[in-house]
Amino acid sequence: MTVTPLAHCKAATCRHPINVNDVYKEKIVEESPSHLVVEYKCSGCGRKDRMVGTIESWEQFKRDQAEGERGEIVSSDQIIKAAQIEVDAIDGADDLITLWRSYRTAPLMEAVLGSCNCDDCKKRREV
Repeated sequence: MTVTPLAHCKAATCRHPINVNDVYKEKIVEESPSHLVVEYKCSGCGRKDRMVGTIESWEQFKRDQAEGERGEIVSSDQIIKAAQIEVDAIDGADDLITLWRSYRTAPLMEAVLGSCNCDDCKKRREV
């Protein structure tokens, strides 16, 4: 999941996206209690700056950031679990070859470096 940045760095040479993790200080605006000032440090160039926004939008940005991080963890856990299921089923070389042949693009048997596209080299590269 891609999280929309709060803003981009104001430095003309940087323009790095500013995210929730870059904010180091929050302060409510006394004249307008529904707004707050957030101070951030650009992770690209180190420039410190601040911006004003509503408390509601800031809370939404924090929720979106947390949701995005949870989504990445769930996705990587699913990939690891699927890989574990495939690896657990391998008892020998024949099982590994069968697994490789089940992939749309089979893993390479040897490095491609120095090989051409002739039939002989292609047989060596593929299972």
